[in-house]
Amino acid sequence: MGLLRNSRHEVFARAIADGHSATQAHGIAGFSADRANAGRLRHRDDISRRVDEILTARTRAADKALVSAAARVGVDEAWILRNLKRNVILAMRAGDRSAAARSLELLGKHLNLFVDRKSIEINYVDDDSDQYLVRLMQLVDAKTVEHEPAPLVIDHEAAEP
Repeated sequence: MGLLRNSRHEVFARAIADGHSATQAHGIAGFSADRANAGRLRHRDDISRRVDEILTARTRAADKALVSAAARVGVDEAWILRNLKRNVILAMRAGDRSAAARSLELLGKHLNLFVDRKSIEINYVDDDSDQYLVRLMQLVDAKTVEHEPAPLVIDHEAAEP
């Protein structure tokens, strides 16, 4: 796409890419303060595409610099894995189990041997009625449908004595 034809639009897009709000970017670009116009300008297709292009170019440049820096010092994935393995062996020989455990943890994470487990706690207790649990079980046992199911409606007034 390249530079925008309107230089103030280009300055606006760069300011958005720099992390400024639409209103701030509007002022940086030399426009008079107007939130509505700033919002409209921010949502124009050409501006959005240019912001995406700027951010993509920055990401590519950062990735290239990182790879280049790693290559200059001779660090690659195999080197890191080899040294982590070496650290485990040396730490175990020295009796430093925490250092060995940390190196093993990093190796395991790299090899995707660990699964992050998440738990969901439901703190809804209704001693007066099991209507909620009965309905929940019905939904669990229900057949899969192609459309979005109707929302769960519980009549709390009917459950109260």
